[in-house]
Amino acid sequence: MVVDLRYYREAGPIMACIAGKAYMKLMGGYDFPGSNSSIDLHAITSWIPEHMYLNGNDFQREKSWKRIYDGFINGKALLTLGTGETVTSEDRWKDILIAAHNYAIVGLEDDGTTQNLKVLNPWRRTDASQGGGCLPFRGACIKPSLPFEAGGLPRADQVPNKIRIKDTPSDEIISLIAARDGSGPETGYTLSIYSHAKIEIEAITKVLGYIKTAKGNFTSKSAGGNASLPTFMNNPQYRVRIGNGTEGGSRGRVPVKLTVEGARTLPLNMKLVWSGGKRVSDVVAGDVILDSGAYNFGLACTEGEVQSGDYTLVLSSFRAGQQGEYALRVECDASVEISLLPPEGAGMFHKTVKGAWDAASAMGGPSSGKYEHNPTFEIAVSSPTQVSARLQIISKQQSSLPPPPALNLTLFERNPQGLPGKQVATSGAYSDAVSGVMLPDTALRPGIIFLCRRPITPTS
Repeated sequence: MVVDLRYYREAGPIMACIAGKAYMKLMGGYDFPGSNSSIDLHAITSWIPEHMYLNGNDFQREKSWKRIYDGFINGKALLTLGTGETVTSEDRWKDILIAAHNYAIVGLEDDGTTQNLKVLNPWRRTDASQGGGCLPFRGACIKPSLPFEAGGLPRADQVPNKIRIKDTPSDEIISLIAARDGSGPETGYTLSIYSHAKIEIEAITKVLGYIKTAKGNFTSKSAGGNASLPTFMNNPQYRVRIGNGTEGGSRGRVPVKLTVEGARTLPLNMKLVWSGGKRVSDVVAGDVILDSGAYNFGLACTEGEVQSGDYTLVLSSFRAGQQGEYALRVECDASVEISLLPPEGAGMFHKTVKGAWDAASAMGGPSSGKYEHNPTFEIAVSSPTQVSARLQIISKQQSSLPPPPALNLTLFERNPQGLPGKQVATSGAYSDAVSGVMLPDTALRPGIIFLCRRPITPTS
């Protein structure tokens, strides 16, 4: 871009606007819909901007706050705050902030008990000021409904993300994938790695011997969001069956590579879980064999060595209801088969009942002595059938809510006195999992009325 300074002086403010737009268009910051501050920050500071995802799995609120606060106060950091594709925050911010935009952070406040970000909003007003508003840092970090995700969506012709890897053991191997969105002419790239210790870089070209692919969609019913949401269990899940590899690693383990791709606006994650190839409702650290890590736009991948057997692969977008197509690729040095697992309750009639516990009905377990006062439902069976049920808390997505209560769901035969008799099935021990508790598929005989009780811990 060439600017004639003589014309610039004659044209006045209009030329300044045109030059600014031309610069952003050329460098990629003028990326509608929305804005991307990465290019401008790089131009001002010459630093490669680092994106910090406030809702990421690896985000640590207090540690991150100290880092950005110290950097900002000492004049070593410029900060922006980005919104997602939709603004679904509390009413005050929903009417002020615009989706897919970056806002400058012009101040940080910390009085020892609360932390606030002062966000500049140049074209709208808030209740607090003419151009800015204070956003609680704690609220922004722990409210799932808030849409803030730092940074934009970098493309191949923009300044790349900076990835910071800390506390890496000296013998650890890290895999990096350079990817771009879509197809087209060849595009060059530069990969720069900085370290205080000696490092070696090697291009990996090996393709594992067995490859399986599948395509699917995150729909309104199957886009369950991340693992902190009660709808996580609705995400697409695949049974992955890995046979005995001819080139297995130590202790009979075989290399596996997992990749899922989607639109560049779709944040993706994948987890390979040890569950015998059955659907899972929740994931805990001990059950996760491979994890792609923090949600990444357009691409998620992971690799490692696993034992032969049946596993469950869970694909997810970040927010519930975030829809889009995806393409799954599984590579392995042993024979591998993948199959989409049917959703929970597939092929069965569905009935939803809503209710609430109060002082007269939240009576706890059998040891409370008031177990029979818990909410009870009758199931009349006219022919042999299979039944299953799930009990969940209706979440209002508010940080002020108390921790979820522990739940249990138990099925009894009704005795002649109309009271619970023989136990037929149970969801197991009391659980406070966000997905609730589930009564497994149970065969019922006709002609008998069953009582389904949903007790809650009395302290809740």
